[in-house]
Amino acid sequence: MSQRLIAVVLLGPDARPSAATLHLLRAASAASDQLVVLYGKGKRPPAPERQQIEGLTRSLWQLDDTDAFGAVFRILEQRLGKAALQEFDEVLVLDDSLFGPIRPPSGFPRVRGEDQDGSTLVEPERGDGIEATDVPYLALRGRVFVEARFWQVVAATGGEFAAFTTGLREAGFNLSAVHPRVADNEHYFLRDSIVRLLDEGLEFVPWRTFTIDPMLNDRWGIVPRESFDRIAARGFPTELIWSKLLTAVPPRTWYTNLSMAEVLPTNVAPESPVSLTTAVIAHIYYLDMADELLELAARIPGEVRLYATAADEPRRAALEAKIGDDPRFASVEVRAVTSNLGRDITAFLIDCEDVLRDPEIDVVVKLHSKRSVQDPPSVSGWFRRHLFESLFASEQYLRNVYELFETEPQLGMVFPPTIHMGLPTLGHAWSLNRAPAEALAPRLGLTTPFDANTPLSPYGSMFIARREALAPLLEANFGITEFPDARAYRDGSLAHVLERLISYVVFSSGYYAKTVTSPSVASVSEPILEYKLSSIGEYLPAYGFEQVQTLRGRGQTWPIRQVLRRLVWARAEAKVPGVGRVLSRAFRGLRADKAKLRR
Repeated sequence: MSQRLIAVVLLGPDARPSAATLHLLRAASAASDQLVVLYGKGKRPPAPERQQIEGLTRSLWQLDDTDAFGAVFRILEQRLGKAALQEFDEVLVLDDSLFGPIRPPSGFPRVRGEDQDGSTLVEPERGDGIEATDVPYLALRGRVFVEARFWQVVAATGGEFAAFTTGLREAGFNLSAVHPRVADNEHYFLRDSIVRLLDEGLEFVPWRTFTIDPMLNDRWGIVPRESFDRIAARGFPTELIWSKLLTAVPPRTWYTNLSMAEVLPTNVAPESPVSLTTAVIAHIYYLDMADELLELAARIPGEVRLYATAADEPRRAALEAKIGDDPRFASVEVRAVTSNLGRDITAFLIDCEDVLRDPEIDVVVKLHSKRSVQDPPSVSGWFRRHLFESLFASEQYLRNVYELFETEPQLGMVFPPTIHMGLPTLGHAWSLNRAPAEALAPRLGLTTPFDANTPLSPYGSMFIARREALAPLLEANFGITEFPDARAYRDGSLAHVLERLISYVVFSSGYYAKTVTSPSVASVSEPILEYKLSSIGEYLPAYGFEQVQTLRGRGQTWPIRQVLRRLVWARAEAKVPGVGRVLSRAFRGLRADKAKLRR
């Protein structure tokens, strides 16, 4: 009977293994006769996870050099001995930069072919560009470990997986691929092969599939959502993927890579009734907007309880008289806020805390009479339309929004896409709020890394969310005196900081978010975004990734000459039409003369 050892290296940036890693270890234990788990120096798993691992194996060892793939075999030799390794029919080594198996128990494929000394999961990358991705999975036959040349490779190769397997091949070992290439134009795993391989039954997937810089996906037309959907269709628990992504990368990385923006129809929707109970918390400071807000709230499907808040007692009385017992809602309650210092934020968190704690409520809708009087009417009007139509476009539209909540149990929140017309949000949305947000993060228990420049947040403070996903906001125990008066109500104040952090509370609670919008909003916003990118791109290299690298001064060269040349050309052409062609010919002539001189 064949014997199998599986060694799994824990490479996570912190000591605590993710739920996906524990899933991998449980599957490895079931698929092996001996499981070895290795962790880096100073990264011994904490007690709860360590106890789970020790329930699977007594071989939990420290590995001093987790960056060197060959170091795994050195510690196996030290702990077990070459003779013991030889007795195994197969020794498999992999690390937790992979997740899987996608469909146990068929995972952990064995060495293919009796004439083969070992197998990798896929063939080596055909280049070392930024597209290159290691898939560190190596199964070796026990007979390999008596070969002196194997241990020579271990001693000589201190690098990564690709270098180690290249060393084995150069030493004469036959290594096959479980999933070989089928086309000459397949050079890189993520760029060219992963979708085909998942359809073929690929058992393990690198985390880099979903954590890669979205600008690289843009450069090569890669759509990671296609891989995610295939993994989900094969039955892998997607909550394990989310448990990693929500703490490993900034939200905009997974939001972009997994295509989490929904443009929903406004005229068709499922006919089935909604089972979710909704609390609408509407802060109505401007009473003349009450009818509009009530109309929007009345479009929400299922049982809807309305909680309207007003700035003071006179406004409350007037609002209550206006609303009455509106039959469109299961219940109506009108409240005067303790203070209007925090405006819609404190009305939501402090004056409606009991609503946010009510276990009968499934979904919370935050709505308010946004007028943005500090902005020109064109800007404030578009902002309001962007918010209202993205959340409440029609009854059918809202039924489609609720379908997302009913079919995606880990969806914690939806809100409009980041507004970019009229407001300087893209690249600047932290504004003065980044430092106070970092100071506030421990109080909110945030575990999600911050986005670099534009947090994935509900700008305008309107959203639809699962009530449970908002719980840490209440545990932070905000008091009314922490919020500024009208004179200090600006970026950097607590209300504006919380506007950006509410979504991070949801992510840190284990939920993801999506943006939702209607076709009518998208038809305005998307062409403007294209035009802006085209106008900026005119002065920069062709691809977005290269543009960002240029502006950050990174990469092998700094193509400032091309940028300046394009800038001169564009400005000259704008002032004297036709002169740009003359300049282009001149530049070409100079290049030709320079080439002749070199020859």
